[in-house]
Amino acid sequence: MELDTHFWEAVCFIIFVLLAYKPAKTFIINYLNDHSKKIQENIQTSEDLRAESEKIIEFYQGQHKKFSKQVEDIHKNTEANIKKITDTNNKRLEENIKTKTELHKEKLYIYEKEQTNKIKLEAVTKALLVVQSYLNDHRQRSISKQQIDETLNMTKNKKIVLH
Repeated sequence: MELDTHFWEAVCFIIFVLLAYKPAKTFIINYLNDHSKKIQENIQTSEDLRAESEKIIEFYQGQHKKFSKQVEDIHKNTEANIKKITDTNNKRLEENIKTKTELHKEKLYIYEKEQTNKIKLEAVTKALLVVQSYLNDHRQRSISKQQIDETLNMTKNKKIVLH
């Protein structure tokens, strides 16, 4: 009996497998085909995205090269402009220094001349005062006091330039 039960269980199992085999196989194959199609669609989408990404990368690399070239040109132009401006300003500075140096030399020369003339005038005036004082003390009859005063008054109001 035991053998009989196992036998019938085996026969039922085989019948079940034979009956379930075709629908299960169809279901599994359909599921795997659908899954395979989704994977293929995802692969195709990713390949399209990769191709589009490569195009975008190429575009931006070209833009990068273009902008790098522009930056390099701007840098070179800026350096050239800085050099031109520096040279121009240095020349102007040298000209200003030269002009101001000459101006100051002229002013110094004029000041020296004025001071020299002032000193000469003071020396002549003091010499005349010494002569007047001497003449007043030793009264010589040939030169009058009026003549000395006239001479002194003339020299006070005029600049005497001695070379």
